[in-house]
Amino acid sequence: FDVDRFNGYVEEWPLEWPGIVSTYATTSTAATSRLTRMGLDDPLRSVIEEEILRDAPLAYYTMGEAELGTKAADSSGRAAESAVPIASALPTFGTATGPTTDDLTAATFPSSTGPRLRAGGFSATLNGVGFWLACSGTLSSAVQILRITDPAASGAALRVNMFPGPDSIVLNFNGFADVSATFACDGTVRHVFVQQSGADVNLYIDGVLAATAVATTLGAFKEVYIGPDSPGAGVDLTFAHLAVFDTAPSSARIADHALAGSTGFAGETAVTRLARYAAYAGIASADYLFSASALTPMAHIDTAGQTPLALMQRVAETDGGVLYDGRRGLLTYKDRTVRYNATATVTLFVYSSEVEANYAPKLDRSALINKVNAALSDDP
Repeated sequence: FDVDRFNGYVEEWPLEWPGIVSTYATTSTAATSRLTRMGLDDPLRSVIEEEILRDAPLAYYTMGEAELGTKAADSSGRAAESAVPIASALPTFGTATGPTTDDLTAATFPSSTGPRLRAGGFSATLNGVGFWLACSGTLSSAVQILRITDPAASGAALRVNMFPGPDSIVLNFNGFADVSATFACDGTVRHVFVQQSGADVNLYIDGVLAATAVATTLGAFKEVYIGPDSPGAGVDLTFAHLAVFDTAPSSARIADHALAGSTGFAGETAVTRLARYAAYAGIASADYLFSASALTPMAHIDTAGQTPLALMQRVAETDGGVLYDGRRGLLTYKDRTVRYNATATVTLFVYSSEVEANYAPKLDRSALINKVNAALSDDP
């Protein structure tokens, strides 16, 4: 016999099981679809936040606090400490602009005062750190802008410095040589990521590999310092979306972080966008089936405040397809080309009495298929 599995949301469960015997009992339950369950999901954050959170950072500081804020709160969901000032000088929250694909602000660290934030309480191995950074002004001297360290150790797991002439990002590791990449102080917000990759450490700028430190290990850490180590370097720094990882994202995921903040994935196909929203909803790839031919280019859509279901339905509307619950429990999307030139399996003619005159087709719950069972009158 054939069994269809339904994965859905059970609305009620019986308190009594009538007709029970020693081996089984039967009862009716009310259930709704995966689509209905998705409609109950909490609204999403911005696309850049969702992409970073997909990689489970150990600590995540969006730097999007309101004006007059005094510290950067953690958004990782892993209970990291807030980043707080280590002196009287404070960064400026609520006025600067970070990546263009969200409506969060960024934190400015003026050169004149040299504010610095510290977050402690960690006990982990550093395997990656990413952030959005802009600098403006004329860099007059070298300045350390990020330090991740274990105070009990002889050196830092990672120091991120900036050097003038030409302006550049320089990574320094405990006991290892520096590596660097050009980074212009022209006010442009760029994505920076430092990744432990096997026995090497990679530096990415805007999702592109810029430098590699061979045979280098970032190591253990307990504290994170954000901002210049001293005032007077000549440039104001703007930080946004700083995330620290104990498990390194892949190079493809780092590229996605950069794209999330720069383009919001504008131009990706409908099927790719649906898979992305499914990931945001926590739906495994084995639990959905999306048409590979759904190739309509999608614009950037601000995900903040919207549910995954609402976003998927918007993609379906743009592409002209249908999103529905498949009969095997899979979240299914069929693009509009399914309706084009479909080959008929069988043709029945009403005028030849092959179908009763009062037959009326009805849509099934998927809104796609009319199912007809028929037999010849003289069929044995």
